[in-house]
Amino acid sequence: MIKTKAAKFGLGQSVRQLDDAFNGVILDVDARYDGPAGDMGAIPTDQPFYKVLVLEKDSGVLVYAAEQSLEADRMPDNAALPQLKRWFRHDDQGRLQPRFVHLH
Repeated sequence: MIKTKAAKFGLGQSVRQLDDAFNGVILDVDARYDGPAGDMGAIPTDQPFYKVLVLEKDSGVLVYAAEQSLEADRMPDNAALPQLKRWFRHDDQGRLQPRFVHLH
């Protein structure tokens, strides 16, 4: 039986990647690795993996990151990335909430 653990981070949450020190926002969560076989090397694939929109000054890059490589981060300021408005809205408490939620 395959065990999966609950995801530590949620959609719209700000995170920081520990090794490359980039900041981003969670766009999607996979319960376990869902990428090409053999690409992960020594990183365990039985943990949640996240699609993270990396926040850069003028654009965003999408990366796929293991939970063990991320930590919670402060929320980005509204000017951090104009594309955030495409994916998220601010709720009544100022937190980012996904505009669209796709179930898979």
